[in-house]
Amino acid sequence: EEMPDKRTGEPVMGITFTGLIALVYLVFCYIQVVYLFGGLGALPEDYTYASYAREGFFQLVAVCLINLVLVLGCTKYFQDNQVLKGILTFISICTYIMMASSTYRMLLYIQVYYLTFLRIFVLWALAVLFLLMTGALIMIYHKEFPYTRYCMVTVTILYLLSIPITGSPGIT
Repeated sequence: EEMPDKRTGEPVMGITFTGLIALVYLVFCYIQVVYLFGGLGALPEDYTYASYAREGFFQLVAVCLINLVLVLGCTKYFQDNQVLKGILTFISICTYIMMASSTYRMLLYIQVYYLTFLRIFVLWALAVLFLLMTGALIMIYHKEFPYTRYCMVTVTILYLLSIPITGSPGIT
């Protein structure tokens, strides 16, 4: 039995608010690429890369989660539109840049304060977020993509792969 399409939202509304968000992300990603990755900026004297990394990491991860929900919500509630798909793709790419920035910040932090179980968990969570965002990006263009199943399989496989690293008990 074929399911009726429940996407009744007018794409113009989605284009408007996602377009504004995309403009903000364009500026933010430019700053991340130039100053953090390119090393063209300088930190204030009493500011270390470790403190810089810790300060911005959690905000970036929160924004990545919001972007994931935004992309999934727009693909679920708005009718198909090429412009909206393009903007959602751009937001997804910006989210990848934010995840790369988060990972880089965490690696800077690890260089100074060493690797701990919690920091391994943070890197694992970033890998999960990366793969979930990849599934959302696929879903923008293929609405039949089984995203829920993909999420369950992804998290399960990454959990099982993390058992030897973390020492967590596996399935016996």
